[in-house]
Amino acid sequence: MQVSLEQLNEVYKTVFGSEIQITELTTKNDIEKWDSISHLNLILELMHYFNTSFTVLEIERIKSIKDIMEILKMK
Repeated sequence: MQVSLEQLNEVYKTVFGSEIQITELTTKNDIEKWDSISHLNLILELMHYFNTSFTVLEIERIKSIKDIMEILKMK
């Protein structure tokens, strides 16, 4: 699946409710609101937006935008 930063930015705006600009290098440490609950909300929004699902291992692996892009690219 092809994924763009613009698409992921839309997902992030929905989940985190702010005008953040993400890059491939953005990690969960860069976003103050990215805690365990928002992580689950992020996963749910990604699943909805991209009409896909994630394994438990994939969910645990997601710690950055790059991780999300790599996982979605394999779907």
